Amino acid sequence: MSLIWEMYQQGRIAKAESTAHHSAEKAVDAAAMVQQFQDKIDKLVLINMAIWELLKESSNVTEDDLIEKIKEIDLSDGKLDGKVRHTAITCTQCGRTMSNKHRRCLYCGHEAESQGPFDSVTG
Repeated sequence: MSLIWEMYQQGRIAKAESTAHHSAEKAVDAAAMVQQFQDKIDKLVLINMAIWELLKESSNVTEDDLIEKIKEIDLSDGKLDGKVRHTAITCTQCGRTMSNKHRRCLYCGHEAESQGPFDSVTG
C-alpha cells in the first residue's frame, strides 16, 4: 500500500513541478510583454512631447489651452478619468452592435468605415 501511495505522491509532485515551470515561463513572457508596452508608451510620450513643443513654438496655444482641451476630450464620454472611451458602433449593413476593437462586423462581415485617424488606437 505504501508503494502505491509513494507512486501517487511522486506523480503529484511531478505535476506540481510541471505546473510551476509552466507558470514561470508564462511570467517571463508576461514581463517581456509589459516591457514592450512600456517601450511603446515611452516612444509615444516622446512623440507627443515633440509635437507639443512644435505646436507651442508655431502658434498661440498655451499649456492652459492644452489642459482645457484634454479635459474636454476626457469628458466627452461623461467621465473625467484620464481615459478616452468610445461607445459601441452599429454596423451600417446589418444594424447589429459592433465592437470598437474590430473593423469588420462579426455578424455579417461588413467592414466599418473609418471615423478618423485615431480609430486604430482608441477602440
